[in-house]
Amino acid sequence: MCGIAGIFNFSELEVEDWQLKQLAAVMKERGPDHHGFWRINNIGFVHTRLSIIDISNAGNQPMHFNGCSITFNGEIYNFKIIREELIKLGFSFDSNSDTEVLLKGYSAWGIDTLVNKLDGMFAFCLYDKNKSEAFFCRDRLGKKPLYIFQNEKRLLFSSEMRGIC
Repeated sequence: MCGIAGIFNFSELEVEDWQLKQLAAVMKERGPDHHGFWRINNIGFVHTRLSIIDISNAGNQPMHFNGCSITFNGEIYNFKIIREELIKLGFSFDSNSDTEVLLKGYSAWGIDTLVNKLDGMFAFCLYDKNKSEAFFCRDRLGKKPLYIFQNEKRLLFSSEMRGIC
């Protein structure tokens, strides 16, 4: 299992490194293989990785493509089939990870079509900088946790309840 978390400040208040490191510390047991951070202005993502499908550094997260960023926990069982569809559409891949398939699938089809194609257990947040939109998705049975807290100042999400307390 991996750990995912993030912060969306509704003001222009920037997300700071210490905030992301604090979120990662809460989830360290969920992913001992790599801790990744990404932030842009008032948005920040954290990922603690347990390497399973693609154990190379190319599978590290948060992952980015075409102005989009993702932090993902889970496993997409049919990612190889979806990957082949995307290759036929002209996409190339830098990793063998299901995470990269999610990013490029979103780029090809949008969020609704992508999620409808997915077979697996998952939770993720995908931020599209070009559209200033964020998507929070999880599998239909909710096997992978995704906790969200929102008030007038910010939105926090995490795969650990402790990450939003």
